Amino acid sequence: MKQEIENNNNTNSKEINANKIITKKSYHDNGALKSIFSTQEDGTLEGDFIEYYDNGEERQRLKFINDKLNGVCRFFDEEGMLEQVATFKKGKLHGKVMSYIDNSPFSLAHYVHGKLHGVLYSFKNRKVQTMVEYENNKQP
Repeated sequence: MKQEIENNNNTNSKEINANKIITKKSYHDNGALKSIFSTQEDGTLEGDFIEYYDNGEERQRLKFINDKLNGVCRFFDEEGMLEQVATFKKGKLHGKVMSYIDNSPFSLAHYVHGKLHGVLYSFKNRKVQTMVEYENNKQP
């Protein structure tokens, strides 16, 4: 079942599948796709959430399970260049977080249950510049 909704000169739409997962789309004022995401009937985010800049470039690609970030998420600048890749588990950073500037690595961090844990690397010209050890969000 598909439904069109008029909202502030934008046409938003939603579609409900057999599992009662609702896929929603919203649009920028210029007509470009703004976001596409899925929710359960109660509005809980479930699955991919993709947001776009008004120029059509992807802004972020997130994954949700039961309304919490879960899995690998990617963030982009307005030109479509990757700015960050982060891994989440049950809504908290958990795993690698890699940041980029001009498509080159800038930093690499490791998180455990939302806390910085392990070596934080910073890069310059694709070479390691600094390494700082963290344990449970603190330097030992």
